[in-house]
Amino acid sequence: MDTIIEHTRYSRQMIVLFVFLFALEICPIWFFTFFPSHDGPSHVHNAYVLKTFFTGTPPRIAEYYKLNAFPFPNWSSHPFMGTLMLVVSPETAHKILLTVILTLFPISIFYFLESVTKRKSIYVIVGFLFNYHFMLHYGFYNFSLSAPFYFFSLGYYWKHKERFTVRNTVILTTLLLATYFCHMITFTILMCSLTLLVITTQYRKPARLLIHLAGVAPFLVVMVAFILQFSYGEPRAYFAKKHWLRYFFDIGSLVYYTDAHFFITRPLVLVGFVVFFITVFQIIFKKNRPNRGGIFWQLLFFWHPFILSSPGSLQAACY
Repeated sequence: MDTIIEHTRYSRQMIVLFVFLFALEICPIWFFTFFPSHDGPSHVHNAYVLKTFFTGTPPRIAEYYKLNAFPFPNWSSHPFMGTLMLVVSPETAHKILLTVILTLFPISIFYFLESVTKRKSIYVIVGFLFNYHFMLHYGFYNFSLSAPFYFFSLGYYWKHKERFTVRNTVILTTLLLATYFCHMITFTILMCSLTLLVITTQYRKPARLLIHLAGVAPFLVVMVAFILQFSYGEPRAYFAKKHWLRYFFDIGSLVYYTDAHFFITRPLVLVGFVVFFITVFQIIFKKNRPNRGGIFWQLLFFWHPFILSSPGSLQAACY
């Protein structure tokens, strides 16, 4: 079967497939009373506390908390659920947030792949395969929200890189800000990926390269300033070389609570290396022009989320 199918032949089947997969993955959220996660209840509680600052009910909560209005990252889920709690229960607000996360991630993968290939590909279903990932089960809701904005941002730049209007600039800026307010780690990876894409796609056009880098520069300043100001804590085993290698080869970001998935994830790493070397072969011997930035962000995806999110490192400042 040809993996690339024309839009006119595939659009109806794609809609049916997407609706079925969305229903399949979202139904467990609403069928069961609670979603088991590590940090999820604390996010729901924080959203509830945030709501009380504006409703005054219950009145005594404001006596024990102080509202921090500093525009720091890793808090987007709190105002989202807090606003929903004005009309629904905390449990329902929690389920709506999870539904949004599970919906946005496959759509962002779909948008990213379509922006790069400009054709319909059956590989868009990979977003559904990775929807219930390790970070979601750990209750890292802000990080889970940030992942779709990562792919939306890269896809949007790639789609409009040849001609950036004021409208395109405003939309991309909004996507970058949304990523920042969701999670700093994803924002850092996004800025590294976006900068690399700007350089590799515009280096033959110096004037456009300088304009695009000038647009990225303010966000790079925010990234570096935040890291320098808040990256503190005791050295931990998370930064040991042995942990990096083990986490990379086990694809830790996709493993849930046990080691039972290693028989799938380790062969998946092997497939990734095969694809990587095939790509390098095509660049050297066939003189193709693939998305070189893709090699960069693919490696970062497996390495960074858990390593840099240890309690004593950058994430400690995001709460």
